[in-house]
Amino acid sequence: MNRRQFLTSSTAVAATLLSSRIAVSQDAINACLGAPTYDQLVAPTKIVSFKKMLKEEHPHLGGMTRIDGYVANIVDPFRNIENTRKARKEAMDKIDLSDWDVFLCGRAEPNQPELRFDDLIVAIRSVRGDYNREEAGVSLDPSPNPQLREDLKKALANGNKDNFRSYDAVCKELMNYPTIYGMPQKCQAAKTLLDADYRMKLVASGEVKLPIKNFKSTIDFETDMYSAAIKATNVWPDNIPVSTIRNWFTAGEIHYLPDEGPDGKSSFIACAQVVLKSERKEGGDQNDTPDKKFTCAWNSRMQEILQSELIWKQMNGIFRHFALAKALHEDNALNALPYDSVRIMDFKVPSVDIPSQYPVSTSSHKEQSVKINGKDWRWANFHCGGVSLAGKIVKSQLLMKSDSVRSDMRLIRERVLASARSSGGAAHWDIR
Repeated sequence: MNRRQFLTSSTAVAATLLSSRIAVSQDAINACLGAPTYDQLVAPTKIVSFKKMLKEEHPHLGGMTRIDGYVANIVDPFRNIENTRKARKEAMDKIDLSDWDVFLCGRAEPNQPELRFDDLIVAIRSVRGDYNREEAGVSLDPSPNPQLREDLKKALANGNKDNFRSYDAVCKELMNYPTIYGMPQKCQAAKTLLDADYRMKLVASGEVKLPIKNFKSTIDFETDMYSAAIKATNVWPDNIPVSTIRNWFTAGEIHYLPDEGPDGKSSFIACAQVVLKSERKEGGDQNDTPDKKFTCAWNSRMQEILQSELIWKQMNGIFRHFALAKALHEDNALNALPYDSVRIMDFKVPSVDIPSQYPVSTSSHKEQSVKINGKDWRWANFHCGGVSLAGKIVKSQLLMKSDSVRSDMRLIRERVLASARSSGGAAHWDIR
């Protein structure tokens, strides 16, 4: 089946209007994810008191632009004591729970956006299941209005000549309605991820260009593929696979470095990989489609892209927030804090405006054409997307076996705890 036949077939709407949820099925195409980048353990330059920021409801993280982990002065009061009621009581009497805190560790880097504290709170609540126990994510989906789907179907199947003007009008009303799950419906974290998803669609459709050299859109890959096939045969290429793939961002490898000692506990992010994945409605091994080439190209230059524009930096910050939230959850770090001073559920997450519908890209559904041997050849495109923050965090076993890494982690913990004792009760401070 060629692209023109596909557009006029009865399966076009079903293949275009994919499920609103971003699930990795057995048919998902998971190659070209790129190798994960592991963080070097770096001494923090910015420290934030979780308790004080929570109490004062700060919107930001005191100028921090990159979050790397946490250090907590939470200790096991029964560590290395006799297991008797008297010994346990004496140990508890020596502990001042009011001093216990979780200190967020990171850096304040030039030309990077400041991280938001409310984004971290959303991540923590989401990871512990406060939002209907759903994995956090967003997507831009079709309208549930069945009449619009029927109108699109009629516009696609309009005899020998496609009615692109009618199709364009229906698409503008049908597509790009935000879906948010596993987090508040009007929070900044959700808006950041929706904006990133939307911009990725614009890049895929060729409507905007990334500020990096030699990066092709899906349209560019399609034009290359179709042009080569048409030049070789001077007929429409029936053997070119139909591009009905959905692209979405999700977490790749998530590793962390936990450690605990008599002075407290700490964990640092070892890897918080962001990947662009693709999923095909139909089965089959179709790895040479323009969509797949776009996915592979994006992942091969992910680190470069994440630093190329503000929205990608902000999206990367959200992924690191969720990585840290998962480490805090695995370590049970926040639950050990005194409940009367830390009420995470009482924190008021600011509400932001999120469009009821994002503008439909003209390139994402309009007719494309290329002139070869004096003849115009035409086709149409479909682009879907989303962002999923699902992913399991695991301990970085390889790095944890390194004595030097463990030694460095303990030195960092000692410095952070010493700086906290001399911070004068500040909500955040610099450390040198």
